[in-house]
Amino acid sequence: MTSIPSMLFPFAITLTILLGMPAAAEDTRLCKQGEEAFGRGNHKLAVNLLTLCIDNGKLGTEAFARASLYRGNAFLGLDKFKDALNDLKRTIDMRKNLAPAYSSRALLFARLEKHGLAVVDYDQAIRFTPENARLYYNRALSHMGVRDYQRALKDLDKSEQLDRNFAGAINYNRGVVFAKLKLYDKAVSSFDHAIHLRWRMAVNYLNRGVMFIRAKKYDAAVTSLNYSISLKPNYGDAFTYRGLAREGQNDRQMAIDDYETAVGYGTTVNWTQKRISQLRAAK
Repeated sequence: MTSIPSMLFPFAITLTILLGMPAAAEDTRLCKQGEEAFGRGNHKLAVNLLTLCIDNGKLGTEAFARASLYRGNAFLGLDKFKDALNDLKRTIDMRKNLAPAYSSRALLFARLEKHGLAVVDYDQAIRFTPENARLYYNRALSHMGVRDYQRALKDLDKSEQLDRNFAGAINYNRGVVFAKLKLYDKAVSSFDHAIHLRWRMAVNYLNRGVMFIRAKKYDAAVTSLNYSISLKPNYGDAFTYRGLAREGQNDRQMAIDDYETAVGYGTTVNWTQKRISQLRAAK
């Protein structure tokens, strides 16, 4: 039997393709199961199923990109950032106009506090889907992360124009931005709007109270912090700042009482205990 020269094998492969001989069929069944698992929030199962599908499903470009996107998001849900980044980069390399891949990678960068990179990917996602309100909102948060407050405000405005469902969160973050810019009256107004839209959020009343303290409007601060405490009776931070407002009202004993209550409930304000000692020593 005459052997076929090895140099003829590339020709044989090309001929097979040209003659239209059947290639192995794409099998996306495990991919679909992985997507369903991801939708249920079972990220570990999603990763396992999508990995099996990628490894064994003989996927074409479109199916491979979709599977990589879903697996990247599942890895992100498991806080496996390196694996998530690899999958999302692969997706973008294959589908450069796929907005969800850019927005997912932007979320990953934001989680890693690489907000400059997040902004770049949000720019791309918005380029492909310019009417997506959430993208503008998320990009605003990353602008805040790099202290680009004017662009953050612009994106918050755009997000609110596109979808009023974000209005509560938008006004809350506007308040934060205005506070960073030391525009305390505007910050108070924004927190007012946030409270009107999401009135049960005790943190909004707390933030508004802090703005009143900075503006030296102590009576208004106490009123706002009272609302915060009424919504969340064990809110240690609200008691701390109400104590500070009481000091502004020259009511030392009530300030001490609030500070002690804050310590009892637990407060993230690290100077609370020290302030108790200072006020007691000043008596």
